Amino acid sequence: MLKYANMSSLTYFGILRAPTSWAKVTRKLCEALVDKGVDLNIFERKGFLYDKNFKISRRLTSRITNKFREDDIVFCFEHPSIYKYLRGSYKIGLLIYETSALPKEWVKNINEFLDLVIVPSSFCKEVFIKSGVDKEIRIIPYGFDKAEFNFNIKPFDIPTNKRFRFLSIINPHKREGLVELLIEYNDVEMGKYF
Repeated sequence: MLKYANMSSLTYFGILRAPTSWAKVTRKLCEALVDKGVDLNIFERKGFLYDKNFKISRRLTSRITNKFREDDIVFCFEHPSIYKYLRGSYKIGLLIYETSALPKEWVKNINEFLDLVIVPSSFCKEVFIKSGVDKEIRIIPYGFDKAEFNFNIKPFDIPTNKRFRFLSIINPHKREGLVELLIEYNDVEMGKYF
């Protein structure tokens, strides 16, 4: 159980120097933990889109040891194939999946290597449970950075006579299904569903 783990120190294991959303979320999370006075140790992994010249804050670079501290709680926001490398007294995976079922290999790795899974929504939690995850799952929604969010921007009208409007916040990766989304939007506009 988490309440028995050493809460005074944490180790993050994963990629920080990359332009990916997972790396950005992790950088912000790690910086917030440091700002809160957490004794944060970083074991920086080189992997997908890792760039040794990618700039990260001094607050983070000063904590990179590339070693595990065995008594630490260790956490990562990484692909589940990475979980087997985690070393610590308690292992936490932050994870998101936007569809209705997790891949079987993900479920296997979560159940075998983690103690806790943190997801950002009740939708994700339900998908994980239905997919067979038997570890504790907690929901911690994403926050936002007040320094980057502009509270003064006013809503604007989109000049259109179309019956259906939607907002999609995605990266244009094939796995995000942008092409399929636009095809469905066109079908809605053409009256296929109404």
